[in-house]
Amino acid sequence: MNNRSFTVNVFCGENQRVVQSIRRYRAGCRQLFAVLGCAQAAGAVVVSDDDNVSLKPDTAQAQNLLRQIFNLGEEDKAAGMVYACRRWWLSAIYPLAYSFVWDSARRQVVTRWTAKDPEFPRAGRGWLILQGVRGVAEFQRVGIEFPQATARPKLLARSIVLRWDKELGEVEFHIGGLDNVSWHTWSQIRSGSKPAGTVILNECKGQLRATISYAKPEEAVSLEPTQILHVSLAGQLLELAGPDGALDVIGLNDAIGVIEKLRKQTTMWEARKACTGNPRRPWGNKKAWSATVVHLGRVTLNRTRFVTDQNHAWSRRIATRMRSWGCSKVIFKKPEGLAGHPWNWSQFQEFLRYKAEEIGGSLAVAASEITDITDITGAPSPKSTTSRAASPV
Repeated sequence: MNNRSFTVNVFCGENQRVVQSIRRYRAGCRQLFAVLGCAQAAGAVVVSDDDNVSLKPDTAQAQNLLRQIFNLGEEDKAAGMVYACRRWWLSAIYPLAYSFVWDSARRQVVTRWTAKDPEFPRAGRGWLILQGVRGVAEFQRVGIEFPQATARPKLLARSIVLRWDKELGEVEFHIGGLDNVSWHTWSQIRSGSKPAGTVILNECKGQLRATISYAKPEEAVSLEPTQILHVSLAGQLLELAGPDGALDVIGLNDAIGVIEKLRKQTTMWEARKACTGNPRRPWGNKKAWSATVVHLGRVTLNRTRFVTDQNHAWSRRIATRMRSWGCSKVIFKKPEGLAGHPWNWSQFQEFLRYKAEEIGGSLAVAASEITDITDITGAPSPKSTTSRAASPV
């Protein structure tokens, strides 16, 4: 089974109260994350490596600190990370929430603490936060998770019924307009032909959205263990070299043009921000400085979304070629950037990896020379004769 997700706009009679509930949940996640960061910093040990001095988190020591702070006894089960905060979170942060809402917050906080950083792929976000390299994670877009096993959301004809707040009770959300493709997908999820998973209730600028994860049955694909697809950057093209001289290219001119345009916008707004002076000083123009910061944030968000969309499109194209050419392995020669611009190739690798695994293939990365092959995890590529494993290079 391949995991997919389906997002729709939803509406209800208690729209404003639901939005406030989601925002309160986000604030609780941020507060829980701050508690976790303080406990990890207090329980960390100082390590010295050559000339560098840094903090090394000690999760067991941090957990003991949390147990002491929240006055937990030996009979209280709090062995996992952040579990010691459960009683405090449910009583002080969100007392009207059901217990699965706490599990949703705990999972999202721990996931963001342990997630790898694109710029420092070998370091977790939590470690970088302790070193002051990254700011505290923002939970401005997370939603409440409703697992099928515990929350038991109801999927009706054109509505979704959810229950997470004792004061709100059971809330029915009506689904907005769907095109033919979306309606077909929704019908399959509701009928059970594509088993539904977790439902996530979210909001953006007051608009409620529901994301439903579902399982898509795997398609039978015949791949040859000895067939390899090589992917490399050649100027403004992404070259796909397959077996028996097969060749395909992906044009990158549009992507280069867009990021060049966004780079110019960033430079312009940075210059305008510099002209506003320091907003904390009497001679600074605080209103103009705040306006330029808002515009800079929009440009950054647009670039992030554009890069993500392009990485999805390119990796989908490569996975399609793997299927049509029968290649069981794709070797990606990772470039430094894209036509002199930085590019999130680490995200591209992750997208390409899971799309290749969905059809029974695998991904290997060549840092500089095509003979230096490593898996996405950095370990040497295993040799195997099956279609799912990496074939000898």
